Amino acid sequence: PGAAPAAAAAATGGAALVPERVALVLRRALAAGWADQVAKRARSSEYLAQLEESRRKRHAVRYQPACLSEGHVFLHPRSALHGDAPEFLVYMQLLRTEKRPYMAGLTAIEAEWLTECGTPLCMLSATPLTDPPPSYRGAPVDTVMAWREARYGMHGWPLPPVAVPHPDATERAAVFATALLEGRVLPAMAEMRPHLAASPAMLLRPELRGVARVGELVGALVRAKVDSRSSLAAAWRSSQPTLLQRELAAWLPKAQQPVLLRLWPRMVAEATAGAPPPSPLSAAAPTSTGVKG
Repeated sequence: PGAAPAAAAAATGGAALVPERVALVLRRALAAGWADQVAKRARSSEYLAQLEESRRKRHAVRYQPACLSEGHVFLHPRSALHGDAPEFLVYMQLLRTEKRPYMAGLTAIEAEWLTECGTPLCMLSATPLTDPPPSYRGAPVDTVMAWREARYGMHGWPLPPVAVPHPDATERAAVFATALLEGRVLPAMAEMRPHLAASPAMLLRPELRGVARVGELVGALVRAKVDSRSSLAAAWRSSQPTLLQRELAAWLPKAQQPVLLRLWPRMVAEATAGAPPPSPLSAAAPTSTGVKG
């Protein structure tokens, strides 16, 4: 059994039949198209290297299929992929011999691609992870993202965590407010940062939401459905040009509050200049197939 033509050659260091960039696109496409025929190497690459060295002979490599509850399939010693024995691959068919089933039509894939396929075989944790913490990503994403644990197939193989829009409106508002006060949303706000009366990191601690300046800023953002630069720009363009002015002023000593008033026209200009329409992802988290409880 050999490898899927061009993609496998590029993936295993063989003679490239197509440019590497094209091969990468093909491999991603095969990962999506054959998502139910993914197999994971049953042993570590270090173990296999030691085994080959001790035996001085090429042996079939054992893999676990994503959609078979029992048994294993094998990578033939003569396969173009045998030298690297990638951790994940897709196969187009199984050739059953008297000795064992071998995979044929193989392509090496990356674990993170399996989270991009949108297949129900990829299961995301119902709640976001606390480590790594959620964060605001600027343009072009312009969304508060959270990380979720990802698992794949019948055996629940762990995959790299997946970043998705945060599902909770209050947490999105708190994370966005932190980025806003730190000057990571609007450059003009960076000039206000040295004058702040408290650390913006307070916004990320739920137990401090009872503090007036924290609760009022988060609450104002939630009520206005603002959790991104584009949604803030939309609010300022409409009938709320002074939205958040009072709540942001509360983060400054009274003597420094004129700084905010001086910066305000510039902040509005920065937010509204070429700002795209608010993304629907910033208003509500998407529903994910295969979310596990």
